[in-house]
Amino acid sequence: MESPMSIEERFFLQILSDFLHNRSTQPFSASLDWNLISRLAKEQQVEGILFTQCQSFIPPSHFSRLAQGYSKTLFYYANRAALLDEITTIMKDESIPYFLVKGFTIAKLYPTPALRTMGDIDFVVHKDVKERIHTILLNLGFECHSQYDQEWCYFKNKMEIEIHHALLYDNAATLNTHRTFINDCWSYVHENELDWNIHFIFLLLHLHKHIMYSGAGFRQFMDLAVVIQQINTLNWDWIYTTLSNLGLDETARTWFGLIAIWFDIHAPEAASLSDGQIKKVTEKIFANGVFGFHDKKNQNNQSFNAIYTSRYPQLKMLQRTLLVFFPSYDAVCHIDHYSFVKGKKWLLPAVWIYRAFRGIRHDGIQRIKALLKSSLISSKVFKKKKQVLENFGIKGEHK
Repeated sequence: MESPMSIEERFFLQILSDFLHNRSTQPFSASLDWNLISRLAKEQQVEGILFTQCQSFIPPSHFSRLAQGYSKTLFYYANRAALLDEITTIMKDESIPYFLVKGFTIAKLYPTPALRTMGDIDFVVHKDVKERIHTILLNLGFECHSQYDQEWCYFKNKMEIEIHHALLYDNAATLNTHRTFINDCWSYVHENELDWNIHFIFLLLHLHKHIMYSGAGFRQFMDLAVVIQQINTLNWDWIYTTLSNLGLDETARTWFGLIAIWFDIHAPEAASLSDGQIKKVTEKIFANGVFGFHDKKNQNNQSFNAIYTSRYPQLKMLQRTLLVFFPSYDAVCHIDHYSFVKGKKWLLPAVWIYRAFRGIRHDGIQRIKALLKSSLISSKVFKKKKQVLENFGIKGEHK
């Protein structure tokens, strides 16, 4: 028998809903486990929201720590905002086209933008200007931690900037149709801002990728909720036609149904969900944390997704098992341990040998077991993961 949500989980969702509606939160009459509530807020990265909504009745034993989390959230937002202004000013002066996705763009829609936490700032640019931006960021004191072909990552004072030339990349968690559509997005950009209709589609595709790959938390659903709530120029006929072409319309209706239940924010044509489905998905989101890393059941999602979206699952499993022990050039060239192979594909066999000896020296047989476990999916595990996706409205997709 499935266990119902705890009173703390129900209260936690009430806090998030109240925040999105810009209304005060009333304390529950029942006694609450504030250790659990605080842990949920930390895992979902909404400690600032919890403090703002509940500061008048937070127990003294938890007040100081939550106040510190709130202050830290405001501090990092202010620093990121100043840094963003500095970068965008230079990019505009240099006439470099760009636009932002997620993060700061979505935060503007929240009742208190500074309380929408974020790990990085995502710039999207044309591929041929990435070197120019690389120079700009180095001159501003950033350190480049990765120039992998996909996103280029830069850090300064514990703040991260990611430079992208595409919105979705080719990996096990994305579908060809999704990438082809969303990466042809520049016609929707005006004065360095992405049209909200296409941005909303991207948020849905990005959430889809996270659910498939590592998992997702409430914050990504809150992002969808504030766009639905705040952007009155959404063209719902176009959105649903586009989602239908992408094979994502029924999935999106499921997510809109969840948003209606959790946050009392309603999109047109949201699905009516059974109590059992709502309970299972809610439990999964709580278990995930903000990006799914808190739930160990998500650890081999990448292999599962590659098999799940393949028309030939057994061959795909064999291929992935081989790649675990004999990774491709693209998979290793950006890793510091194997940087000697960069630009020298003919040295790839040397990487395989070095990697094998390094793994055996550090972890021995446990390393081999972990690698096999990451690529081989039993029918029992496959069935369970498939059911999780179906609870989220994701069914039968193939690359």
